[in-house]
Amino acid sequence: MPRIGRKNAAKKRKRQTKDSSSNNETFYVEEIIQNYPIKATCHAEVELYRVSWHDYGKSHDSYEPAVEIFEDVPLVIKKYWERKVTDKKVTDKKVKDEKMKDNKEKDTKDSIKDKVTFDRKSLRNEKLKKSNKQ
Repeated sequence: MPRIGRKNAAKKRKRQTKDSSSNNETFYVEEIIQNYPIKATCHAEVELYRVSWHDYGKSHDSYEPAVEIFEDVPLVIKKYWERKVTDKKVTDKKVKDEKMKDNKEKDTKDSIKDKVTFDRKSLRNEKLKKSNKQ
């Protein structure tokens, strides 16, 4: 299970934290990078999201509880799942196309092999017929 950066997690929210009356910094979610567990197929199955923060580098990315992130930025979560579904469809189509291409190549190679084998058998049979006639 990914490590949750509690140190950063408490202060990096779109909304202001309740306990920080003196520190009114607001942090913005740039994008959701990943979800945990990875095999989750919808928001309801997710425990944590890996969040990229606006104006911070990759080293500041952190895993945040799904419930809290959804409360703060539901539109970002919605876009993440739309992108993920679209990417999956594109990937599935590419895999399917590659399999079809591989099958066509294999069929072509097999048909050429069969043709060559058939030609050799025919030649052998013709040679046998000629030798039997003589």
